[in-house]
Amino acid sequence: MAAVPRPSRHHEPAAPVTDPDKENQGTVSTVKSGTKLDALAEVLEKKYNIEGCNTADIIYARQENDAAQAKIAAQEAELVELKRRIASMAGVSEPVHDNRPKTPAEGPIDDEEGPDAALARENAELKRQLAEMRAGAGAGGNGVPKGPAEGSIARPPGSAGTNFNIRDSMGLGRTVKDGEQYRAILRNMRDLTLQAGINWESPWAQIPSEQKAKLFAVERERHPILKRFHNDWATEEIVKQYIKNRRNNAYRHNWLEVPEKYKYLKSNAAQRDPSGPRGRQNKVAKVKVAAAKHSQQQKKPQASKQKSSATSGKVSSKKKAKGKGRAVVPSDDEDVEMPEVSAGEDDSD
Repeated sequence: MAAVPRPSRHHEPAAPVTDPDKENQGTVSTVKSGTKLDALAEVLEKKYNIEGCNTADIIYARQENDAAQAKIAAQEAELVELKRRIASMAGVSEPVHDNRPKTPAEGPIDDEEGPDAALARENAELKRQLAEMRAGAGAGGNGVPKGPAEGSIARPPGSAGTNFNIRDSMGLGRTVKDGEQYRAILRNMRDLTLQAGINWESPWAQIPSEQKAKLFAVERERHPILKRFHNDWATEEIVKQYIKNRRNNAYRHNWLEVPEKYKYLKSNAAQRDPSGPRGRQNKVAKVKVAAAKHSQQQKKPQASKQKSSATSGKVSSKKKAKGKGRAVVPSDDEDVEMPEVSAGEDDSD
């Protein structure tokens, strides 16, 4: 009778149990229904020899971790945006350094606080600083400092094109080289405006501040001279002028519908004389015409007074002559004076 082999005392080592979170990364977070959750729980139980309750805990922990990571990413994006806005309000052209607390993959964080609470605290602090800067911005309420930094050029008062000339205010209107540089800025500004995705069909006030900030930053790099102007006012005025001209051209060719509040301008334009002066020349012409009419009205009373005084003098002299007798005044003089008297009466009428 053959001997039955005895089982060996040395069992093969079992396969090491790996971290189910890492091995099943990207699959647990996709569990959305109870059926998938139960199926995954059975697979994990057989593979790692664990109980079902622990499997569910692992899955739920994974889902909570994914939600926490998404929240942290959103807060990080908000933090970067707040820093950018504060830097742009302070007139800083250099990029803002990222001083946010390090995430677990980048460095240690206090276990009691955690990355979520740290980012929330820093966001609250940046919001407080932003509110203080807006409160101290002055009566304008534009969220900008009261005055320009030392060495920068402040924006002239009024509106561009009416109260000041953009090119002259930038100091690029003196030489031929200045003119070439200004035209180069205009050409590059038009291209970058379209590349930045700025909707020229909308007014400047409706353009998102994020698009404006990106455009200003790129323009400062392309043309360092634009760094001189406080709060990027030169770049802003050039872009505003470009999108306004393009929008007006679209209105004129009926490529774009005129807003309801501006439709009365079209009726006014239809009544305007096309051969007459336009814009500022029209205003100057109207002022000259009004001044000429005023001067004529002032001259008419003086002329009528002079004529009436001359007429009354001639009539009185005639009466005196008639009282003295016909022989005193020759008949030729009467024939000369009478037409003048009648002419004066006709003019007065």
